[in-house]
Amino acid sequence: MSPAEALVPECEIALIGTGAAPLIAAAHLLSQGRSVVVLNPDWDFFLEESELPLDPLIPGAGGELDAGALKRSEPEQALAALRPHFPGAVEFWSPGSGSGAGRSAGFHDSGAPHIRQRARLWVSPPAGAGPAFAAEDFYLRALEEGFAPKLLEGVQAASRFPGATARTTVEKGVFVAKSCDFDVNRYRIGLLEFVRERLGPSRLLCAASPIELIEGGLRVGASPLKVTERALVFWTPRLTSWLMGAAKEAEAKRKKGATIGAHWTPVLPRGVRLWEQWTLMSKDAIDPAVIGNYADMVVWAEFEGIPEAGPGKTARRLSVLRSGALQSIEDYLSPRRGAGWADAQSFESVAALCGSLLRWSGFSVRAMRPRASFEWEPKVRPRWKIAGAPLDIEVVGGCEGPLSDVAQVARLACESARAEAPV
Repeated sequence: MSPAEALVPECEIALIGTGAAPLIAAAHLLSQGRSVVVLNPDWDFFLEESELPLDPLIPGAGGELDAGALKRSEPEQALAALRPHFPGAVEFWSPGSGSGAGRSAGFHDSGAPHIRQRARLWVSPPAGAGPAFAAEDFYLRALEEGFAPKLLEGVQAASRFPGATARTTVEKGVFVAKSCDFDVNRYRIGLLEFVRERLGPSRLLCAASPIELIEGGLRVGASPLKVTERALVFWTPRLTSWLMGAAKEAEAKRKKGATIGAHWTPVLPRGVRLWEQWTLMSKDAIDPAVIGNYADMVVWAEFEGIPEAGPGKTARRLSVLRSGALQSIEDYLSPRRGAGWADAQSFESVAALCGSLLRWSGFSVRAMRPRASFEWEPKVRPRWKIAGAPLDIEVVGGCEGPLSDVAQVARLACESARAEAPV
């Protein structure tokens, strides 16, 4: 029996997507007693790797600070966004809490997903190694926004950067004490297990393809699904080809006078930003308390949970999240032009980080994970509809990137659907 043949015949709300967003939405709606079905066209929920463990917070043009993103990266904001949707404990770690390796007093579930408070340090490249970072301007902007930054120079800045050696040289740096990262894998897997147990195999389907809009609902493979209220599509780059095809098909039916009567008015992003997350091995221990920003890269000690105490237990994996090219949607979907990850420039950038900044004598690559996220114009609300009679498909953008932002988008989409539901 195919997954679609096991599908239940009816639900109130259908959730379509790959990644954490449809699972967060399902947990939210289930807590309200709603009848939902989760449909993932992919073979696995997390093949796309669309959620990031932190906000890159790479300064924009002219070294401008995104104050809103920095505020959302504070631990309190991340806890408020992620804790309500998770069925178990979401633990918190900071370098100065409790004894040992930062364990807080009282019960602490070491196997739970963690939000880890770390400082954030932006540094200027060494002379001649890249475009200068306007540290003073960045510092003043952070001060105006109330983030209590520190302006560091020379050894003060160099010694705090993750993976730094005794030979590391930095001219200036801006230090902000409160930022954080998330245990993405633990959070996603725990959420998936909870939702799967609550819904069962007939209401949570992977490999649910093709999905078509029909009168009063959806067709999944050869099986119809009656949807009494609406369908929510959590749009990530991996779903773009299917989503655009479904919207065009609905528009073609409308023009032919079909009873579905659908039209589409898509809100499109500026493009697709490519990311590369490199895992490098360090021969020396890495400071787990600081996240470093250098040029178009973000650098931090990689571990699950909290860093282990004791000899040989300190983190030695260095994560490097590098910002790649901004591609148009057409280029991203084109099989002839390639995805654009891990080219010669990628290796040059990582080598420059290790050689010019960290002053490593060499480096070993353990893994490289490609990622992609949409990039939107400022103040754009990335939501649109494929409207039909009687079913609406609501397309929700912003469902990839920092996990705390994904959780907030999914929750707001559910609340909007509830507010617009017929009485």
